[in-house]
Amino acid sequence: SNPIPADPCSLCFLCTPLHCAARMGHKELVKLLLEHKANPNSTTTAGHSPLHIAAREGHVQTVRLLLDMEAQQTKMTKVNHVSLKCLCHLLISFCFTPLHVASKYGKVDVAELLLERGANPNANGLTPLHVAVHHNNLDVVNLLVSKGGSPHSANGYTALHIAAKQNQVEVANSLLQHGASANAESLQGVTPLHLASQEGRPDMVSLLISKQANVNLGNKARAHHQRHKNILAHFIFGSYI
Repeated sequence: SNPIPADPCSLCFLCTPLHCAARMGHKELVKLLLEHKANPNSTTTAGHSPLHIAAREGHVQTVRLLLDMEAQQTKMTKVNHVSLKCLCHLLISFCFTPLHVASKYGKVDVAELLLERGANPNANGLTPLHVAVHHNNLDVVNLLVSKGGSPHSANGYTALHIAAKQNQVEVANSLLQHGASANAESLQGVTPLHLASQEGRPDMVSLLISKQANVNLGNKARAHHQRHKNILAHFIFGSYI
């Protein structure tokens, strides 16, 4: 006579039963919970919806079911009151859509489904393409650029900057083939060639030069003290990455 509500608030991070079922890929349980009015857009204290969780784990059918039940693709993760120890880790997951999450974990099938359902491949200044490149997920990179992900999208640094810094030659080559500029400059005037040269990456340097990278371009060193204000700078320079 007093059924347990489908969306009780857990004492731990506000994870609902739907989050738990989505994490494990229990499609039938997800369906059952949704039929009993579980909220498909409920979020944990970190802003993770069941769709974020299912995308992270690569459960394509669960993602499809959640989308069918009007789970919002535009839901973004967030940073709440956390310890300093957690803050650095959370910074690079700030404002992640489900597509960002799939890109981070290399879940190409999930990413493809999300894109088919209208996910924005250029969402936020820190795009899913930036995230896929940072985590060296070449298949996701290729998918994103083929579906409209812009190699020019930048919040200080382009995806090519990240690939150059991390010596991801295959990823860099794919980006260049899809129109990335070898001479793209950050707000500090840093180019991919600056980063590849700094890190001692001869293969990357050769690739960039072959794509007309300017070997004489100077950066704007005086602006470097501002880089900590840019979330993408943490991808390039952050010691916690």
